[in-house]
Amino acid sequence: MVFIFWVKHDECKSTPLFFQKYQINNTAINTGVFRMIQESNPIDFYSLCTYSYSISILQTIFVLLPVPLFYFTPMENLEQLISTFSDKHAADFKKVLSLSSQPSQFILLFDLLWNKTHSSNEEIAIAIYGAANMESYYSLRKRLLEKVEDFLKSVELKEDPSGTAEVVGELLLALRALRFQKSSLALGYLKSAEKYARQTLQPNLLDQALFLEVKHAEKLNLSASDAIESWEENALRLQAFRKMEMTYSRIREEMSIAKTTGNTPDVERIIKNVFAELHIGTDEANNPEFMLRLVQAGRSVYVSVKDYKKIHPFVEKIYLRLKKANAFGPTHAASELEFIFILAHCYYRNRKFSDAQKILSDMESCIKANKGVAMAVEPRFISLKAAILCATGKNKNAIQLVETALAENLGAKDP
Repeated sequence: MVFIFWVKHDECKSTPLFFQKYQINNTAINTGVFRMIQESNPIDFYSLCTYSYSISILQTIFVLLPVPLFYFTPMENLEQLISTFSDKHAADFKKVLSLSSQPSQFILLFDLLWNKTHSSNEEIAIAIYGAANMESYYSLRKRLLEKVEDFLKSVELKEDPSGTAEVVGELLLALRALRFQKSSLALGYLKSAEKYARQTLQPNLLDQALFLEVKHAEKLNLSASDAIESWEENALRLQAFRKMEMTYSRIREEMSIAKTTGNTPDVERIIKNVFAELHIGTDEANNPEFMLRLVQAGRSVYVSVKDYKKIHPFVEKIYLRLKKANAFGPTHAASELEFIFILAHCYYRNRKFSDAQKILSDMESCIKANKGVAMAVEPRFISLKAAILCATGKNKNAIQLVETALAENLGAKDP
C-alpha cells in the first residue's frame, strides 16, 4: 500500500513534529519502517523504507512510502469522537480533565474543538500558546485523544443499553479467576455471563461463555458432555444470526449494483430467497434484533423499487407478532424504536399522515423513556415529524420543530 503525504517544508524542520502531525506511531518506528535521515538545509527525508523516496520542491515535500494502514492514527479521530459527546458527556469529561496534569491546556483545547470556534490547527495552537507552536500542539492533541478514548470507553460500559457490557464484564472476571486458579469463583462469573447473554439474546457472547465452560470443564467440575451440548445448541443460533447478516450484506450489494447499472431488481425473488435461506425457527422469530435485521433487509429491497405499499404489511405483521409474544424487553428498546420508526415512515410514504402522527406519538414516549438508546433514531424522528407537518400544511410548526431541535442539538454535537 502506498501513501502520499503533502507536507509543508516548515513542518519538517523537526522529526518529532513530522511524527506528531501525521501520528506515526511507535510500531512503525520500532519495526524499522521509518529510517529517517536528516540532511542539511533544506531538510529532506530519504530512505524512509526500501521503496520510498522524497523530493523537496519549494515549500513542500512529497513522501511516498508503502506502509500498512495500522501504522497511522488519523488526526481527525479527535474531532470525530468529540462530535459524539452530549452536553452532559462534555461537562463530565471536563471534570476528568481537571484532575489531570496540565488541566487548563487540555480543557482549553477540548473547548475549542467542542465549540468549533477556530477553523485551523494553527489558529487553535495560537489560542492555546500565543504562537503557532505546532510541535507542542500536536503533542497535546495526541494526549487529549488518548483521554477522550478512555473516557468514551467508560461511557459505553456505563450506558450500554444492550447488556453487552454486563456480559463482557462477567467474562473478564471469569478469565481473571481462571488465571489465578479460583475455579469456583470463575464458574460463578461464567454462569452469570451465560445468564445475562441469554436474557439479552446475544448468542455471540453466550458462545464465549459456553466455550470457556467446555474448555475448562475439568477445572470447573462440569460435565464435558453437557457443556459441549449447550455450546452446540447455541452455535446453531449464532450461525442463524451470522447467516442473516451475510444475507443482508448480499442484498445490499445486489441493490447497489442495481442502482449503478439501472436494472430493476426482482423483488419477489429476493424476498423469497431470504426466507428460503434463513430457515427461521422459534428462537429467531422471537428475537427482536434478528427480526429487525430481517425487516431492514426486506425493506431495503422494497424501497429500491419504491414499492411502499408492500413494505407496511410486511413490517407490521412481524412487529405485532413480536409485541404479542412480549419479545421487547428493557434491553430491546433500540430495536423497538427502529420498528416503530419504520412503520411510521411506511404510513408517511403511503400518505396516511394521521396514522403516521399517531405512531410517532407512541414513539416519542418511547424515546423519552429510553433517552440513552434513542440518540441514533431521534434526528430521524424529528425529520419525519417535520415532513409530516409540511405535508399537512403546517409549515410554521415544522420550522419551529426543526429550529428547536437544532437549538438543542438533539442531545449531541453534529459531526
